[in-house]
Amino acid sequence: ISEDVPDGWTLTASCDNDSPVDAVTVDPGETVTCTFVNRAVPDAIQLASFQAMPQPGHVQLFWQTASEVDNLGFNLYRSLSMNGPRVQVNAALIPAQGAPMGGASYALADTGVRPGIAYYYWLEDVCLTGGSTYHGPQWAIALSADLLRQPAGPMIR
Repeated sequence: ISEDVPDGWTLTASCDNDSPVDAVTVDPGETVTCTFVNRAVPDAIQLASFQAMPQPGHVQLFWQTASEVDNLGFNLYRSLSMNGPRVQVNAALIPAQGAPMGGASYALADTGVRPGIAYYYWLEDVCLTGGSTYHGPQWAIALSADLLRQPAGPMIR
């Protein structure tokens, strides 16, 4: 018997006569029942918030976790549409900083944006076991960097 286990799932198996599942022994007249169970691995993190905030010249991405279990880190992805191709924003995996009993706060500035364009963002949490979970999308319309040079209010002469 063989079983392909998809990413993010675990396979457990046992037999009622305590035989190892890869070498089941059956005595004459004996009935042996072996049980195989595929289960989804729970998310490595509990996400408290995920936001994309437009800023002059970039989109600021913020996320906060309430807990992190076996979390290796995070990747952020950007797209021009909900169903379009995604481009990874971060150059390398953003290392996990949280713990099972306490999360952490994270931020990343996406400077690869053009003003006036709407961008969609997904957060991927990567588990130590190799599975991952996507969160999102969040979206923001990039602002012009020229907003930094605008006066704060009307000019009085």
